[in-house]
Amino acid sequence: MARPSKLSEEQAEEVASWLDASPDAFGFDTETWDAETLRDQIHAAFDIEYSVPHVKRTFLD
Repeated sequence: MARPSKLSEEQAEEVASWLDASPDAFGFDTETWDAETLRDQIHAAFDIEYSVPHVKRTFLD
């Protein structure tokens, strides 16, 4: 059985919506999302920490 998500459903939807924009819109010096950049943005926005593999598996695969 999977553990409950640290993000609420609304927060997860917000994260998914970020993928339609470039990371540079959030102050990152890159134009494509990778798991590390997305992890850093999740932490900045919600003060929630995820591992890079979790972010990749959950949002980018």
